[in-house]
Amino acid sequence: MENLYHAFLLFGRIEILLMLASGVAVGAVFSAIPGLTSTLALALILPFTYDMSPIPAFVFMMGLFGGGMYGGALTAITLKIPGAPGAVATTFDGYPMFRRGEGGRAIGTATFCSIVGGMGSAVILTLTAGYIAQVAVRFGPPEMFALTVFGLIAVVTIGDDLIKGCLAGLFGLLLGATGIDIFGNLRLDFGIAALIGGTPLLPTVVGLFAVVKIFQSVNDAAPARAAAPAAERPVEIGRMRFPSWKEVRRLSPLLGRSLFLGTFIGVLPGAGGNIAAFTAYNLEKRISKTPEAYGTGVIDGIAAPETANNSVIGGDLIPTMALGIPGSQFTAVLLGAFLIHGLPVGPLLFRDHPEIIYVVFMSVFLLNLLFIPIGFLASKYLIRLANVRDSIIITLIAAFSFAGLYAISATTSNLWIAFFIGAAAFFFLRYSIPIGPVVLG
Repeated sequence: MENLYHAFLLFGRIEILLMLASGVAVGAVFSAIPGLTSTLALALILPFTYDMSPIPAFVFMMGLFGGGMYGGALTAITLKIPGAPGAVATTFDGYPMFRRGEGGRAIGTATFCSIVGGMGSAVILTLTAGYIAQVAVRFGPPEMFALTVFGLIAVVTIGDDLIKGCLAGLFGLLLGATGIDIFGNLRLDFGIAALIGGTPLLPTVVGLFAVVKIFQSVNDAAPARAAAPAAERPVEIGRMRFPSWKEVRRLSPLLGRSLFLGTFIGVLPGAGGNIAAFTAYNLEKRISKTPEAYGTGVIDGIAAPETANNSVIGGDLIPTMALGIPGSQFTAVLLGAFLIHGLPVGPLLFRDHPEIIYVVFMSVFLLNLLFIPIGFLASKYLIRLANVRDSIIITLIAAFSFAGLYAISATTSNLWIAFFIGAAAFFFLRYSIPIGPVVLG
């Protein structure tokens, strides 16, 4: 409680609050635009956090995580365009409500349920992660080796094809084996001075998640996405309106089920918000007395997926923080962020840097309150961003990617590494090979 109290006091500083608010806003923008994700946002912004102190940097990253879960619901409801994978199930009932002129009520329900899911999972994270870490901190070399192997197995088996997952993990291990080994021998450096210290993590992450988007856009022959015809879009969204107290009481069992379901699914490596949202939606539809109403525009069909989707955040961070095993692509990149800032991953983080841990816990709890001003004030602008041309978006991604990498060392070696890693990632995605195992490897 003392650690939580000190972490809470930190949020009385205006710069920390601004970092959290800006992280949520950037995450919401990236998830509202189809094709962009909060993982891409983290990969783009990670180089710019290199010289920051860890606390504001991780406050920003947690805001990015939460905003990325929430923003996709806004375009899912108003345009039937799920900006994030976890918002697909929200379109089933959110868009019909919007077409009926109940857009404000639909956005209010999504916002309220996102807050419930996010805050609830933050409490579960705070109560459980420390106990897991207390056990894990006693691990010796054999247990740590077994944990590492388990992490790799968990991540490479998340896809449909085990062989492709293993190939991705082995490629990551190969990248990690470059440079000088413990005996002073050079391995796989190909005579390139930039690889003597190993494959640098930042250019690798930017290449895997940002530069690859540039290659995909150049190679994609499909026409750019078009906005829905004006005749299909109501002129006004309507003012955001939270569910009434009577509706909240009726939805309470649903909110509880979706919260614990989403948190549990978040703990599973690779499951993610999309699986949590669909599972919660299908569960509520099966146990409902009026299952035929789902898909016609009922708030239950928004409440279940949005609660589960946002409760994934706390569940996802439990194995990431306590054991160093990422539950998603975002937390895989987040592990890289810990290493970049000179922090250990897993149980040693709890022992040596408790101040970072509890700031993360408090960030995950407080960021949910920022969904309210976004829903009230910024939803109209985020929806307009969803129709920005891909050519503009990709140009901005390229500018941020290369500017951030060049700013780290003022050399072009990082740019070339990111370029080649991005090219490799493009072929991986072309043949449906997952990217997550590469980062962990």
